[in-house]
Amino acid sequence: MTLQVNEIEYCKLQIHYVADPAKVKAKRSEAIKELKKHAKIAGFREGKAPDYVIATQKKPQIEHWVKQELMAEAYQDILFETKIKPLGHPRVENADLNGSEFWCNLSMFKKPEFTLQNYKGFEVPEPHQPHTPEEMAAKMMQELRVRHGDVAPYEESDFVEMGDKVTMDLEIRQAESLREDLSQMGITYTMGQNLYPELDQNLLGMVAGEERTLDGFKIPEQEGEFSILVRIHMGLKPQPAPLDDELAFKVGFENYAQMQSYIEGVTSQQFQQNRSNVINQQVMKHLAAEHSFEVPEWYVTTEAEQLAAKGKLTWIEMSDEEKAPILTQAKENVKLALILDSIREEEPESMLSDQEIFNLVAQRLEGTGQNAKQFFVEAEQSGRLSNMLSHFRNEGVLQWVVSTCKFVT
Repeated sequence: MTLQVNEIEYCKLQIHYVADPAKVKAKRSEAIKELKKHAKIAGFREGKAPDYVIATQKKPQIEHWVKQELMAEAYQDILFETKIKPLGHPRVENADLNGSEFWCNLSMFKKPEFTLQNYKGFEVPEPHQPHTPEEMAAKMMQELRVRHGDVAPYEESDFVEMGDKVTMDLEIRQAESLREDLSQMGITYTMGQNLYPELDQNLLGMVAGEERTLDGFKIPEQEGEFSILVRIHMGLKPQPAPLDDELAFKVGFENYAQMQSYIEGVTSQQFQQNRSNVINQQVMKHLAAEHSFEVPEWYVTTEAEQLAAKGKLTWIEMSDEEKAPILTQAKENVKLALILDSIREEEPESMLSDQEIFNLVAQRLEGTGQNAKQFFVEAEQSGRLSNMLSHFRNEGVLQWVVSTCKFVT
């Protein structure tokens, strides 16, 4: 076997491979042996025709089989001899089989070479969350009470608070000119919806029949400043439902205790998920900062095209301006994937087994009505299986890195 390897551009290789004649002869003998088992040749019993007869009458099939086998093994020989770490699959540019001589030209991509740095056991700040699980549960309970409660018209002493429904006019002016296209009359508005930035804060404390002018106001997607004249016509105060079995039954539970247990479980899970998301972002940012290497352009473009497709966008129809943020994200994704892949090679215990990946997918499909086995079958049929497995393996490596970190307050 002889090899000629040329790096024609960054991480892209052109390889000329020539097989040993002895290997070609052995493959041809193997092909004859396989075809002979079930060959039906006139004048001979099935499987009993001499090799030279098989070689003559089945020559096209033999040559095709030998060529396919040699091309497949050429790739494995190349990886073994060169120790190249491939990216993606090779492409056979051309190949030729003539007697005991076989050669082929392949193009393939390799992973960038870099040294892992400070990838485990580093310090990570413990994430600060604005609300505890108990506060989150109380907020969810209150939202249920309001949603299934009643409302009462404003009394003389009532004033605007968050959660109230108010009927009001918004008379919007710009440079003393009325903007009828932006003004809204007699609208019913629930406090807390943030129709405009800071609007809700300026409405707090108003009473029915009151007018208030808000100057220097900014309106999203509009240039310049505006003046808003607010007139409160009437308001409705929420009358939250009692926290009891009746409320629980309204929202699908048998009793209040069951509803409380469910809400506490959901908010606790959400709290932990929020914490995990922040930690993952911190760890990924650390890994990216610790490793400096050039990312192959073709790899970034491929990832960008996939990101665009997920967003229902067609890459070739997009402008350079539209592509720019997607390319930035793609470059970050690719760099992180290469780092995690290298960690997996360095730390075998970080790699998820096929069964662990299956269990993870099954867990995430719970409650969706989808079957994990069917999910994998469909992924393979659509050509997504390889990318999907790579994604879950990288996710497993990331969680392994997180497990080694030291959390500091």
